[in-house]
Amino acid sequence: MAEARMQYISCKHCYTYYCSRQCREYDWSKHREVCSFSRINTLCKKVIMKVRKDSETQFYMSKIARDGYSALGRGSVNLRINSTHTAQNYIMDGWSAIANFQLNKLLHYYTIAALIAERKEPSLITLCRQYDPTDKFILSVSIIADIEQCPQTPPPEAVVIRSTLPQSQNARQSSLCPQQSAEQNFIQSDVFRSAVPTEV
Repeated sequence: MAEARMQYISCKHCYTYYCSRQCREYDWSKHREVCSFSRINTLCKKVIMKVRKDSETQFYMSKIARDGYSALGRGSVNLRINSTHTAQNYIMDGWSAIANFQLNKLLHYYTIAALIAERKEPSLITLCRQYDPTDKFILSVSIIADIEQCPQTPPPEAVVIRSTLPQSQNARQSSLCPQQSAEQNFIQSDVFRSAVPTEV
């Protein structure tokens, strides 16, 4: 496998190998339809785009971000969606599609220390060190994929979709609930993530 990596080019999302970048580019229109990790990546991007337009979701995220920053310091809000189906429903219907989920299972706040301990993407950690917490927050999106619909091999690397979003004015005076401060451990199961650096 190490030798193949030196001679071949892989898909940016999975372990499909090509003889050249040109071959990879040529095959992309077909491959993207079967590449599970690419589809998850695209779905995460769509969730981010929906969040940008969804003031109700932003309100809850802002509250988590404000409370997390006040109690624990700099970090990132993570929106953890339990299936691709739920993610698609959120994209179509907004907050109402996920409003019945327990907030502490849906939204999580991870400190920089937790991100470092879990060896998360360095660019996410850098964003967490640089954002203005009085005005914005960092958002990462995780979708728990149905492992039966994914290939046996894992994606080449775990990365996180992230976005810098403005703080909701209504969430500035809230306090961190005990459940949120306890939510510093990552669940490693079948969570797939992808990287899209964005500023809002």
